[in-house]
Amino acid sequence: MARELGLPLMPWQAYVVDVAHEVDPVTGWWAYDEVVVTVPRQAGKTTLLVPVYVQRLSSIELASLWMTAQSGGKALARWNAARKILERSVAAPQLRAFVSIGHERIEWLSTGSTLVPFTPNEEAMHGESPDAVFVDEWWAFKAVEASKLIGSYSPGFLTKNAQAWKTSTAGTKDSAGLNASVTDGRAAVELGRRSGTAYFEWSLPDMVDGIPYEELPDEQLIVECIKIHPAIGFHPRTPAEKMRHHIRTELQPGVKLDRQEFIRAYGNRASNVGSGWQVISEPAWVATMASKAIPPGVPVGLGFDVDPDGRDAAVAVAWRDGSGRATVEIVKTAEGSRWIADAVPALEQRWKVTQVAVNNAGPAREAADVVEQRGVELLRLTQMDYGAACARFVTEVTMPGRPLLQHIGQPSLNAAVEHAGKRKVGADGAWGWRRDAEVSVSPLVAVTAAVWAVDHPRETEPDIGPFWIR
Repeated sequence: MARELGLPLMPWQAYVVDVAHEVDPVTGWWAYDEVVVTVPRQAGKTTLLVPVYVQRLSSIELASLWMTAQSGGKALARWNAARKILERSVAAPQLRAFVSIGHERIEWLSTGSTLVPFTPNEEAMHGESPDAVFVDEWWAFKAVEASKLIGSYSPGFLTKNAQAWKTSTAGTKDSAGLNASVTDGRAAVELGRRSGTAYFEWSLPDMVDGIPYEELPDEQLIVECIKIHPAIGFHPRTPAEKMRHHIRTELQPGVKLDRQEFIRAYGNRASNVGSGWQVISEPAWVATMASKAIPPGVPVGLGFDVDPDGRDAAVAVAWRDGSGRATVEIVKTAEGSRWIADAVPALEQRWKVTQVAVNNAGPAREAADVVEQRGVELLRLTQMDYGAACARFVTEVTMPGRPLLQHIGQPSLNAAVEHAGKRKVGADGAWGWRRDAEVSVSPLVAVTAAVWAVDHPRETEPDIGPFWIR
């Protein structure tokens, strides 16, 4: 099926599906009711699962397949990715996709089976009896969230020959769901169990040549991560050398990942750092929530940013009141970045904008070029300016007594603040927001630029009126 879909399985993927589809010879049901797969980033989790979806949809009458990720939005994105692959494959005549908001599903015409995305909570699957549940990015679920998710689908497994598939890269110390799966899965493998949980892991060993993996020099760490990556040399479209080069460049200073995140992403070992609130604590952020949005007609600074991987972009505004307190607000965040070129000039007309700022680096710099072509004057932040803007943002949020910065509790900004970290941006000790591999921090970068913009308005000459030259 994978070959027919144009997704030939790599050896590691073939091994997983071979074992996961073992059948108990006595009952005729799946030998494993849970399949846990943890692999480094870019190993091919999506192309592993799409053929599995098709196998279940096409072979089981009226099967009910459900898929999710760390949020409803991420679940929908995963579902859309699978839908686009299937609609461009030989399977297209066999299926029908429904994309209405809140009612998305893929239906296999001959069997009536469906694949539905869902938000990972205890209500989403209440009363359902799924034939399969697929959970991507299992690392993102903390203890309570993991328990609620399992509780939402496990009752339906009592009377069904069903399986739960959980796929993920390593998480953090807060990744309760995945960490429990790793502990239980390793124990099951050591004991040679052939039922219950099928557990698969590709990761750095605890020790390399007698040295703990955490203490390996950067160069050796890169080499060992390349060794254990199961897609290198087997990926059907990407040459091995290109993958090796990509992994190597990920650890270069000031690029994308710090050392701990690199080990998590490509060594597939859990980070000791918590999964969120590393720079601004959750209590501090909650304490600065404002009850009112920015009032109309006041002078604001506008900032925008584009995610380094092009996942999304964000536009924000900031206003300082007479007491010096700033209020920040996300105006828009959306997938891609092409919309920025139209949005920024339009927002300049809607708001009383005194300055438009952008961090002059990465894809945001290219977007800035297009915005300037539309006639918008920009303040492009240098590395030093950007570092100062980030430091000021944190100082004003965490200031004891009466913080000088507040927000209106928008989910996209809340998530960005939770998942952002620090990274060095220059040689003078300055730092900027570190991007998260799973959650975009573009909204946070945008509001940071907006605050800098409102504090650095454009220089304008006063209108002195008509005059005579004698």
